Amino acid sequence: MELYLYWVFQMCGVFSIFVFNYALLKYYTDPHETVKVTLIVQVLAFSSVMIYILLIPFDVFATVRHFETVFGFVDPIFGTRRELTIYDLYFLCYVGMIYMCFIGLPFSYFYAESVQKEEEQKMDDSYEGLQFGLKGHDSSESSEEEVPDDSLQLDSHDIELD
Repeated sequence: MELYLYWVFQMCGVFSIFVFNYALLKYYTDPHETVKVTLIVQVLAFSSVMIYILLIPFDVFATVRHFETVFGFVDPIFGTRRELTIYDLYFLCYVGMIYMCFIGLPFSYFYAESVQKEEEQKMDDSYEGLQFGLKGHDSSESSEEEVPDDSLQLDSHDIELD
C-alpha cells in the first residue's frame, strides 16, 4: 500500500512539473516569437530532466523498502504480466532525455526558425503590397496634372448678400 501512495505523490509531482515548466516557458518567451510545437517540445525536455531528478527519492524509497518491482501490469495483447524495476524507469528517463537532446530540441528549433522566416516574409510582402496599393492616392505623389474645374469655383460677385 505504501508504494501506491508514493505513486500518487509521484504523479502529482510530475503533473506539477509540467504545469510549472509550461508557465515558466510561456512567461519568459516573447509572444511574437513563440511557436506552439516548439513550446511543447521545450516543456517536454525540461520536464524529462526534472522527472529524472524527482525519480531519485523514489529510488531511495524503493531501495529502503526492498521493493524488487515498482510497477506491474498485465499486457492486454499477450496476457502476460510485466513488471518494471527502478532501473527500467531510469532507462526510460535516459532514453527520453537523449531523444530530446539530439532529436526533439534541434528539430523544433529549426522548425520555429523556418516558421518565423515565413511570417517575416508574409509581413514584408503585405507591407510592400500596402505601400504600392496606396501610391497615387496622396496628392504629392500624383503624376496627373490637376485640371481646375471652372464650374465649381465661386467668385465674390456670385454670392449675393441679403
